[in-house]
Amino acid sequence: MNKSPTLILLTFLLMVSTAVGQQSTVVAWGQDDDGQVSGAPSYQDIVQVAAGAHHCVALRSDGSLFSWGRDTDSNGGFAGQVSNTPSTSDFRQVAAGRYFSVGLRSDGTVVAWGNDGAGQVSDAPATGSFIQVAAGEAHCVALKEDGALLSWGFDREKQVRDTPSGVGFVQVAAGKDHSVALSSDGTIVAWGMGLQGQTIPPPGNEFVRISSGSSSLHSLALRADGSLVSWGFDDFGQVSDTPSGFDFARMATGRFHSLAVRDDGTLAVWGGLDQFGEISDTPTGSGFSKVSSGYQFNVAILGPDPDADEDGLIDADEAALFGTDPLLIDSDGDGLGDGQESGISNLAAPAATSMRIFKEDQDPLSTTSPIQSDTDGGGMPDGQEDFNLDGAYQFGEFDPQSETDDRFDLTVSPLVRGTTVVLSVSDARPGSMGALLFSLVGPGPTMTHLGLSLDLSAPIEVHQSKILIAGSADFLVAIPLAAPIGLPVWIQAVERLFYADEHRSSEAWSGTVQ
Repeated sequence: MNKSPTLILLTFLLMVSTAVGQQSTVVAWGQDDDGQVSGAPSYQDIVQVAAGAHHCVALRSDGSLFSWGRDTDSNGGFAGQVSNTPSTSDFRQVAAGRYFSVGLRSDGTVVAWGNDGAGQVSDAPATGSFIQVAAGEAHCVALKEDGALLSWGFDREKQVRDTPSGVGFVQVAAGKDHSVALSSDGTIVAWGMGLQGQTIPPPGNEFVRISSGSSSLHSLALRADGSLVSWGFDDFGQVSDTPSGFDFARMATGRFHSLAVRDDGTLAVWGGLDQFGEISDTPTGSGFSKVSSGYQFNVAILGPDPDADEDGLIDADEAALFGTDPLLIDSDGDGLGDGQESGISNLAAPAATSMRIFKEDQDPLSTTSPIQSDTDGGGMPDGQEDFNLDGAYQFGEFDPQSETDDRFDLTVSPLVRGTTVVLSVSDARPGSMGALLFSLVGPGPTMTHLGLSLDLSAPIEVHQSKILIAGSADFLVAIPLAAPIGLPVWIQAVERLFYADEHRSSEAWSGTVQ
């Protein structure tokens, strides 16, 4: 059901006030030679924090940034990773390298600041539509809206030039001189420096989150079952001592250690030299939601994650206002995020509960139901009608608020036994694949075939398939001479766009043999 602009605005205001009221603060421990621990801010509206080698940058709920810690490079020269932090309030994600930081603005553009010795700042893309960025020691990798990757900066270990091509990626992470990417099929790829096994990720397709850090020679991955796996440099147990269990939600990697958040909000830390208390000073208790690790220190957000599934809707509002699941980005499974369908301009990062990339809502006033996969009831899921999944109805797409365009036409000549019947399909999409489905016993129980739920009482028979070059075609079906007069016949046509895995059906036709 559509929401009025007034309700949409009210909902957004409620989201902001709820997030602030939850009081998420920063806790830091470990090495503090540059104030990276003692300089942590006292703000109570922190939604993300990123640790570089010796500095940090935090994102507040209003989109502004705050940085603290070292402001120089390794030689003591001015770098500006703290003092040159942008002052605007239009950020939605941040990452920290060794002596630089990078941020993602709400319009999908990237900005970097700090040390620029390898082009990690000046070579940042000036334009583009990005949904995530990660920072290594002196290089960056960013994820585009279409699932493609772009890298820039230091390239001695080929962490830039060997960046995988193609699309279908849903998350990126950057180590010291290597990068990692998670594909939409749940597999992991890694490239760059691999002397310690950093570029040999674990096999399998059950992964939902990845992590590495600007000082790290190892990486971490989270499986769908909540377990962790590590790979890479292991001289201090940062790989071999990875804890077992199936209750992990977030994780981070430092130079020689790793850190993770359990489902109950407690912290687990392992590996490391513990020279500065980065292991032994780890806070006890629960209530932690996100973590990041620097060279030999850690930062964590104490307080609930206001948007655990990262769908743009505050957890406290999902059930009360929208009827959605606060742990699922796409509650109704139609391919559109809950925030998109509810009229909130969200851009969700991949979460442990979803493997999709969700785009920012391009038309917040045009909403669909986040708890009904087919809002207009016409037979096509909302995410199939909104072909490019951007929340806006555009030319060439189907209107998820109107059922009139969900089906195409099917006409059938008289079913006379001993003759060939002509079944004519029209108004389908040119170039789609058409298939004729029929049953000789009439409508009955629901079955699923070719992505559609069809009402049949016997297994569907796919009689013919052909390319609908101009959006229309004739199918010929022979009615056996032995077919009894009065035999019920059920017929339906399906069109399919293979490159989009999208289906649409005709109106069902039923009749009897004459």
